[in-house]
Amino acid sequence: MSPNWYFAEGYTGGTFDTYILLSNPGWTDTVANVDFHRDDGATFRYPYGVPAQRRIAIHVDDLPGLDNANFSTIVSSDQPIMAEREMFFVMTRGY
Repeated sequence: MSPNWYFAEGYTGGTFDTYILLSNPGWTDTVANVDFHRDDGATFRYPYGVPAQRRIAIHVDDLPGLDNANFSTIVSSDQPIMAEREMFFVMTRGY
């Protein structure tokens, strides 16, 4: 667990879906700031409440400005949490 997490890669174009998963195993609710840095230099910050003993999933493709983008992600919280980046894609014929 850590209050800061860094993910070097993410992508939401084509058949790719990217999720950021945040888990708070502690006994106190927290807020995590999730900063997305697109490859064109644009930055987007989204704060998320993460309840104690819970996990949330953020579907990055649904966030304004990130629906067809390459990006890196920084997650920061005021207490230790766990974070994970998941990427899924559909292979099409001739891929």
